[in-house]
Formats: sequence, C-alpha cells, structure tokens
Amino acid sequence: IMIDNFPTFSQYPKYPNGCETVALYNLLRFYKVSVNIDEMMNRLVKGEGLILENGVFYGGDPEIEFVGDPRDLHGYGVFQKPILSLANHYKKGMIDYTGHSLDEVLTLVKQQIPVQVWVSIGLKDTGVCATWTHRETSKQIKWICNLHSVIIIGYNRQSVFVSDSYTGKIESYDRKQFEKMYRLFGQRALYYPK
Repeated sequence: IMIDNFPTFSQYPKYPNGCETVALYNLLRFYKVSVNIDEMMNRLVKGEGLILENGVFYGGDPEIEFVGDPRDLHGYGVFQKPILSLANHYKKGMIDYTGHSLDEVLTLVKQQIPVQVWVSIGLKDTGVCATWTHRETSKQIKWICNLHSVIIIGYNRQSVFVSDSYTGKIESYDRKQFEKMYRLFGQRALYYPK
C-alpha cells in the first residue's frame, strides 16, 4: 500500500531541528495548500532552549511549544499539539490521533490518508538523555533523544514507508522497529480526514 506523489523536502541545511514543521509542510503541500516553510517556522510557538541557572536546567515544554529554535543545531523539538495548531492555521480540521496503535494508523494510510507521527531519527533505539524543568509550571521534562517526525505514506508486512525530512526522501523502515519507536515517543499522530 502506497500513497503516490507525496512530496519530500530536506530539513537541511536550514532547519537542523525542524523535522516536525518540515513534515507538516510536506503534508500541506500534498493537500495542495500553498505554504512558505520560513513563515511556518516563524509561526511555530517557541519556548526557551536549555538554560542552566543555579544548578537547575530550565527549558520549554514540548507539549506546548518548540524547545529552543528549529533553525538552531542545539534546538530540541516539539510534540503534536503545537504542530496541530500550526496546521490548522493553514488548513482546518486536522485530527490529533495520539494514543492509537500503529495498526490503527496504518488503517488510515490504507485509505490513502498520510499520517504524521513521532519516532526516532533513522528508527534507532534511544531513551531519555536529558531532564529539565519547565519554568512556568515546574513540570519535569524527560527528553528522549533523537526525536524525529515523519509522514507515513505506505506499508507492507515488513516495512513502513515514510516521507523523511532527515534524508529528504522516501524511506523504508522495519515495521517492528517502527512500532517500537512510535510507542516509545507516546504514539503521537496527526492527520487530515478525507
């Protein structure tokens, strides 16, 4: 199963940590929405990057904002809610499908609906590599390294096919490993209904 003619665009060199917005950019282009990637990066809600003060690391909350700046090598990333609100600025009706299994996501893809998900770069095994405090809420953020966001555009029994801004092309990944990383990052998914 494959969605044809899905656009790809590399996040490099300009957006070394902009994978979530670049994935959305590709998704909007697939739906023939005229968008400017720089404007999207500017519009994305951003919070502070990591700052050490009196022995405590402070930083943004990826649930509500991009931690740091996607144009910066030392930026971190953002989860689905801020991407959802960015998306709805350009095309209304995006659905937050977070918490659903990979099989449920692939059922959407089977209906020719591309789905944005959160996994790791190159599907490599990863884990929590940084912890910080969100200043406004005192919430503890446990950051899982190598966060990446891609658009699932196809699959078969063994593989999942994605538009991957890290490589700037369509990539094929092992389905079991994909599911493992998708779960690790909290089964985060977004899509536009048909």
